[in-house]
Amino acid sequence: MDDVYKEEYRVKYTRDAATKRILGEAWFNAQGELDRNDDLPTRVAYDDLGRVCEMEWSRRNITHRESGPSRIEINPESGIVCHEVWCFEGEVHRAGGEPAVIDRDPDTGQITRVEFWDMGTRISKKSFRKSPVQNEPNLGL
Repeated sequence: MDDVYKEEYRVKYTRDAATKRILGEAWFNAQGELDRNDDLPTRVAYDDLGRVCEMEWSRRNITHRESGPSRIEINPESGIVCHEVWCFEGEVHRAGGEPAVIDRDPDTGQITRVEFWDMGTRISKKSFRKSPVQNEPNLGL
C-alpha cells in the first residue's frame, strides 16, 4: 500500500451537563479549521434523544459542498429535511436552475418555499430561463 496517507482531525463535542448526552459535534483539521473530507458533515447537532436535527458541511472554515446542500435541518420526529441551503465557497448558490434554499413542511415534506441564488445574490427564477435547463424538477408550486 504505497498510496496510503494520513488525515488528522480534532472533534469537539458539546454535551448536556446533566445527562452527558452529545448535543453537537464539530470537526476541525490540523490547522484548526472546520473541515472534513469524503463529503462528511463538519457540524452535526442532535436533539435530546440523540437524533440528528442539523448538519453542515465546510471546507477550511467556509460553508461549502459540491454534491448536495451544505446546511440542512431535519425534523427528528418525521426524518424530513425541512430546510436546506446550498452553498459554494461560502456563498448561497446552486447552478442549473435549481433552488438554493428549500423549505418543507416538517410533517408532510411538502415544499413551502424556494429561493434561487447565484453566488450570494438572490435572483428570480426567470434569470435561469435565459438558458434552457433539461430535466428541471416539478416543485409542485
